[in-house]
Formats: sequence, C-alpha cells, structure tokens
Amino acid sequence: MNATSLLKRDITQLNIKLSELQALLNEKETQLRQFKSMEGNISSSSNLHEESTHMSKDSPETFPQEVQTEIGQDLVVENDGDVSREEDFDEVNVEHQETFLGHTSPISRCRFSASGNNIASASLDGTARIWTYDASTPASRNATIYCGTEILSLDWECKSDRLLLIGTSDACIKAWNVDAKRVVCDLNTTEAFPSVLDIKCSPVEPIFVSAAASGGSGSNYFDNLGFASLTVWNMKTWKAMFFLLEKIHQQLLLYVSITMGRF
Repeated sequence: MNATSLLKRDITQLNIKLSELQALLNEKETQLRQFKSMEGNISSSSNLHEESTHMSKDSPETFPQEVQTEIGQDLVVENDGDVSREEDFDEVNVEHQETFLGHTSPISRCRFSASGNNIASASLDGTARIWTYDASTPASRNATIYCGTEILSLDWECKSDRLLLIGTSDACIKAWNVDAKRVVCDLNTTEAFPSVLDIKCSPVEPIFVSAAASGGSGSNYFDNLGFASLTVWNMKTWKAMFFLLEKIHQQLLLYVSITMGRF
C-alpha cells in the first residue's frame, strides 16, 4: 500500500473521530444551555441559604472542628490524638547554564534543533532567534529573523537540521535556511485560517503538517472560539499535499497533539 492510500485511510479514521467529538460537543452545548436556565433556581436557593445562616448564628449549638496542633518542626498532633510526621523534601538547587536576552515580548515557542546544537525561540515581538548555548559550538548559525507579526509556532526540519519553519499570525509559514541565513520559501495558508498555531515536521519524510485557526464570529460560545484546519505540505515542491481537516471547531485541537511519523 503506497503512502497516498495510507494517508487517505488515516484521513477517513480521523474524520470519524472528529464526527464523534462534534456530537459530544453538541451534547455539551445543550447541557450548557440547561445550566444557564437553572441560574434562576440557584439564585433563589442561595437566598434561602443566607436565611438559614442567620438562624445558625443565633443557635447555641456548637460542633466539633478538626484541629491540628504543631508540637515541633516536623510533628503534628491531629484532633484524635495521633501524632504524625510531616514528609521532608530535599531542597533542589537549579543553576541556569545560559541566559539569552533579546526578545522584547513574551516568548511563544522554543525548540532544540535535531542535532541539539542550536535553540530556536519565537516571540510575539515578531522575531525568531537562533541561539548557541554551548561555548564549544560555533555561533555561525545564530540569527535574528524579522517576520513583522506575532510568531505562534516553529519547528526544525529533522533530517538535514538546516531548515527552521516559522508560523505567524498573518497566515504565513516561512522556511529559514540556517546555513544560508535567508528565507528560502514563503508559504501562505488560506485567509480563512490566518493563525498558524502549530507546525510539526516528519522525522522520516520531507513533509510537515500545520495547524491553522480562524477568528471566532459565531452566535454561541463554541463558535466564538473559531475554526481550525490541518494541512500537509511537501518540502520538496513547497506545495500543499492534503487538507486533512478543512473545518473543525478550534477547541477540538485542545484534545489533539500534532505528531508526525511514517505514513
């Protein structure tokens, strides 16, 4: 069975799973409406609870409470008279190896290269940076990549360790060659899904998958979260191969971690 047949089979299975998740999502939405309709009843119940609280303050009855008495640094006496020893934990001191300075906004992603020699970081300041943390490693790959918009995702190409893929909030995926120090390809997702939330490269094939999301504009809570899509790209032709998911609720991605393997 060739790779295309296997991929189509996986798409079919994934769509079945998504249909099940969509049905579950609709059920939860119905339950949410029911909970909202019960708010009036809950409010009236809380008023009754306040009245009973006032009555209990005037009552002379008292009830035993659980008491813990510390009799030493490590010993505690419970209300039943038993003495227990608090568990001791060894203090752990963590020393940082290197501190990198440069980003001016929160860092959204960071990834080691496949060789482990470089670290890539992405920031909401619109830049991606490549660092060298070991003094024995040449710093020739170190670079600052200016994308002009928030960077939401990035991943290293696994086999050659030369390409860094960068996903932005304006429907762009950039391929940066660390040796040539330039962008070798600019890809664009559809306008309907501008936010590239995640990118994962296959460890065995010259392909990668991207997860992109739309902005929400629906009439209910779930639709306001927006929609998302998954696309498989060929890194030889730099073309989209398959659209695994063309339109799913974005919150379903909370239950999915994108992984890549052999098809």
